[in-house]
Amino acid sequence: MGLRDKIGVGITNFLYPYLQNQTRFRGGKMPRTILDYENYKLQEKYLWFLGSEDLLVDFYQTQTSNISVIDTKQSYYYANVNSNIRIIHSGFPSLISFSKSTLLMSGGIEQVVVDGVGENKKESVKDTELLNEILEDNEMDKLNKSAVTTESWGGKFAYKISKDIDISEFPITEKYLPLNYETIKKRGRLQEIIFKTPFELEDDSFELQEHYGFGYITNELFKLVEGEMAEVPLTTLEETKDLQDIQFDKSIMLAAEKEIEKSDYRGLFAEFDALDETWSQLMDEIRKGRSKTYIPEILADNKTFDEFNTNYVITGTDDREGGKNEIKQNQPDIRVKQYTESIVAIRSNILAVVKLNPLTVGINDNIGANASSEALEQRETTSLRTRKDMIPEWELFLERFYNTLLNAVNIFESLKAGAIEFDVQVKIGEYVTPTIEAVIKNAKDMKDSDIIDAEKALDEIFGKDLDQEEKDRILQNVDRTTIGAGAIDFLGTNNE
Repeated sequence: MGLRDKIGVGITNFLYPYLQNQTRFRGGKMPRTILDYENYKLQEKYLWFLGSEDLLVDFYQTQTSNISVIDTKQSYYYANVNSNIRIIHSGFPSLISFSKSTLLMSGGIEQVVVDGVGENKKESVKDTELLNEILEDNEMDKLNKSAVTTESWGGKFAYKISKDIDISEFPITEKYLPLNYETIKKRGRLQEIIFKTPFELEDDSFELQEHYGFGYITNELFKLVEGEMAEVPLTTLEETKDLQDIQFDKSIMLAAEKEIEKSDYRGLFAEFDALDETWSQLMDEIRKGRSKTYIPEILADNKTFDEFNTNYVITGTDDREGGKNEIKQNQPDIRVKQYTESIVAIRSNILAVVKLNPLTVGINDNIGANASSEALEQRETTSLRTRKDMIPEWELFLERFYNTLLNAVNIFESLKAGAIEFDVQVKIGEYVTPTIEAVIKNAKDMKDSDIIDAEKALDEIFGKDLDQEEKDRILQNVDRTTIGAGAIDFLGTNNE
């Protein structure tokens, strides 16, 4: 293994351990080339979601899909940068995924279990209370929001139900990233989910595989031996020694997977890379475009300059009669407008593909803090259509999964318990548009990160509702580093 590969593996193992496990633990029911390609694409998606510049560089400069004859990724910005080039990740991919979660789940979720049929249907108070207790114990609101985020970048996720009386009296729900499980399907129908958990102990690598199928849960422990997986007893590890295989009603699988047609990131890697390249070049030009100070040698004697804060050049001394030795400054032009236009164009293309409006991801688009809810909804028409498409499949998924959760109570109490068809009805609440506090916080965060200046922050908060005279007054009286607090004070004055 060359030095470059060793560095890549070292970074990967330290920051993202199971990415390397995907390479070490091969196998499964799919052909190896397909498995390799799917793992490669999942790793790529996840790294863009994480947004670590180091990991992205490591991935594109040391990994290969081994699928295409022509590796188009070699032309990417991240595949060609080095330590002399400044890299700044935009954070836009993860912003999309988190915004999708907020878009769907901001109005909350209500669930009720009903009995009877037709006009005789009524709420089963006992079952509804039990379901709500299970959901509260598992913090399902947070788990569901996290699941939407994972679904956005990964295109899928899985829930696993287990029982651990040392932790809770209720069934426990865990969410798994697509990198950490594998599915077995027949004719497109889900038959089994294999949940994979790595264990690293000193120099030994293990992987627990929990097989969840209809009517059974079985457990297998593997150890990496000379590059191959070898099954070992569950008692080998303290963490797995008490696991037991169980069987129950064959109509129930104590797990569920939700998969969408395509990830939000599919087909956008080139745009993500281009956005980071443009953003990085703008920041680099700003750094290199600092004013340059020319100092005659005679004036620089016995003086020390900070090269980072003061970009200076020592010039010769003018010894001519009447010569002038004076310090001069030169300020290069920075092409902010051109770079900004490019960033906006790339960003707009990305949002069009993922079917989100700028306002949904926190880009105010100068609508203003005092805009009516109707105006805000008009600005988010595309996002609301996207949300409308998501709601039916999510409500159906949760109704089926919550039915499984209620059955899990009976299964864990008695493995001989038969399946019960609980009529669970789930309703996802109405979308809550961004509050004024959220708009101000978003503008302040961007200001604090030097993404925008104080004047632009006011535009983000107030849009066209603030005239230039009022804007100048605020900028004169408010510390530019506390624009958020100033904006809040201004709002308070307006409201009073």
